[in-house]
Amino acid sequence: MLYRTGQLEKEYAFYKGLLANPSFNKLAFVHLGLARVYDRLTLKREARAEYEAARKLEPSSWEVQSLFGAFRLAEGRYREAIEPLERA
Repeated sequence: MLYRTGQLEKEYAFYKGLLANPSFNKLAFVHLGLARVYDRLTLKREARAEYEAARKLEPSSWEVQSLFGAFRLAEGRYREAIEPLERA
């Protein structure tokens, strides 16, 4: 994946391009990707919004829930991390 090479601008453009593609239907994947880009850029509000968008699209996804829970733990929001981690 592009984030491994540190090319956040390319990764951001990749995910935004997928969002603009009406035939691409894995939108939770895109929102998770954008959340991780924003998190690495320390844009926490934007990252949280993207995680929430992914959770709305795929509320039963263990991957979505676990990544959001890990994000909340990293923010020091331990109580808020419990619910998504339990759902994962």
